[in-house]
Amino acid sequence: MAVNRGGRPALYSEPSKMQQAVEAYFEFCAGKTVFDKNGRPITVDAHPPTITGLALALGFSSRKGLFDYQRKPMFRDIVDTAKLRVEQYAEESLFDSERVNGAKTYLLSCFHWGGEAKKEKSKVTATQVRIIYKSTDTEALP
Repeated sequence: MAVNRGGRPALYSEPSKMQQAVEAYFEFCAGKTVFDKNGRPITVDAHPPTITGLALALGFSSRKGLFDYQRKPMFRDIVDTAKLRVEQYAEESLFDSERVNGAKTYLLSCFHWGGEAKKEKSKVTATQVRIIYKSTDTEALP
């Protein structure tokens, strides 16, 4: 019999269960396809996927809970891929003039886009140069 050493029991003990929950979240975000009176498909009830939405859908009470699972080797790929799918949605939104500002802000704050460029600009390299004068003159050097 397993002994609970305190704390909340794990939400997921099997990666396949978490993967099912992740897929259900993205299916929810995709919405439903219905057809208008002319037979053209229309998507309704679609929601943008977000890290917070993913965490809530998986049963976590915070984003930190999701990130904690990302540190567990057996769940790392599932969480990494799910986060990448959220990032992909935000990145694709950069090409939509109505959503570009929100997408840009989201990518900067949640996915640290632009952080590398800022780091590179602030890099300062110090070099010390020592000059040794060699002279055949008998006069003293300055």
